[in-house]
Order: sequence, then C-alpha cells, then structure tokens
Amino acid sequence: MKKQRGLTLYELLIAMVIASILLIAAQATFGNPGIDCKNKHSKPGYVTRARIANAQGALGAVYLKVDMFHLWKGRYPTSADDLKLGNDPWGNPYVFLSFSDVNGNGPKRKDHNMVPVNKYFDVYSMGPDGKTATPFTSIPGGDDIVIANNGSYIGVACYHYDKQK
Repeated sequence: MKKQRGLTLYELLIAMVIASILLIAAQATFGNPGIDCKNKHSKPGYVTRARIANAQGALGAVYLKVDMFHLWKGRYPTSADDLKLGNDPWGNPYVFLSFSDVNGNGPKRKDHNMVPVNKYFDVYSMGPDGKTATPFTSIPGGDDIVIANNGSYIGVACYHYDKQK
C-alpha cells in the first residue's frame, strides 16, 4: 500500500472553493466596515451599525440634557464641560458647539445648501474616521453622527439630505 504525502490538486481546489464561499457569505453578512456616503445602497457592517445606533442613542440623551440645562438655567450650555459628554463609540470625544458666542455661520454644521441645520447648538460624533468638517456633504463630515433640524433628525450626516426629500 502506498502512503499519501500531502493533498491532491483536487482536494486543494475543493478547499479553495469552500473558503471562497465562506468569504463571500461573511462579506454579505457583515458588510462594509465604514460608512460609504457615495453609495447610499451600501450597508455598513453589523459592528458599524451597532456603533451608529449607540451614538444616536447617546446624542438623543445629550439633546435631552441640553434641554434640561436650558430649562433649569435659562440659557444653553456654553461648552461640553457643562454636559460631561464622554466619548463616542469610536473613542473620540463628542463635539458640542453653542451658538451663543458664534458670529455668523462659520463653525455651524450645514446641509447640502450650506444652511445651518440647528438654531441654538450643534452636538455630534465625528464618526468612524474621527475627522469632521462643517458641511454634511464634505468627505470628512459625511460620516459624522449628528443632530439636525433642532432634534428631529439624529443619524449619519450624509443621509440627512435623503430624509429631507
């Protein structure tokens, strides 16, 4: 009887086909690791979607904190220190901008028409890339998780325009 020393070409081919099928299934299941603002039909992966949901919930709580602060003190907070915000799911600090000391529209978050999306303050997460810019349509600002329309929208910045149609 002859001893076999290794795998045949047929066995290797079957192993490669099985590995390819598993890889395709994993990609379809877990999706992309980030937020793709250019392709609205691409779905972020489970982990990214969970982090987005976590950030949305935290931003909703922050919005309520700001409203309570306004009710109790008769003014909006002037800095993030007044709110003790902590970090977003990606480890970056949440950003809070009070409009009480802002002249013009410079640092305010803006929609696709470059119009500020909030009246009194902005609060947002810088998203997976940890970078931001004021327009929602910009590349670094598109993946931010934001509060817009004075609290009626909480979600990914680049999807804000789709919700307005």
